[in-house]
Amino acid sequence: MCKDTWQTSSHAGYNAQTVVDGKHGLIANSDVVNENNDLHQFSSQIGQAAQTLEKTPQAACADSGFSDIDELEKVDKQGIKVVVPSMRQASDKETGPFDKSNFKYDDKNDSYICPTGNILKYRRTNVQKEHKEYWADVGICKKCPHFGLCTNCRRGRKVTRMLKEELR
Repeated sequence: MCKDTWQTSSHAGYNAQTVVDGKHGLIANSDVVNENNDLHQFSSQIGQAAQTLEKTPQAACADSGFSDIDELEKVDKQGIKVVVPSMRQASDKETGPFDKSNFKYDDKNDSYICPTGNILKYRRTNVQKEHKEYWADVGICKKCPHFGLCTNCRRGRKVTRMLKEELR
């Protein structure tokens, strides 16, 4: 009789990185790292490619796996145009009428305007999650004909904004 057994153990895992020159299609840098995803690789890979080419690139493009805002900021500060979609932009999910993307940010008043024209005011900053929270007045939400579709929260609709959202 054969019995399947599963063991929990750790093992080495590697992630290959390649930077390609967009003009000529040549590999400008290749690397193997021991991180399981691409999130913390963008700035170091672009930097290594720039050393190889002895030239700072004008632009750097990558897929959404490289969308860590701190990494993107490091490249942006070097004067390099960054083209990397967010995870949400790259997903195939359809956005509904009350998706955050349909709420307009009012920079002057540091608030959001919902699709029906109501204002979500800044409430607090969540330092651990590195975002700001904006809330609609609970009374307005409960009277809105879209209550239940937009939000079911008894405290009203909440929208979050990354602390470095303008960089994105």
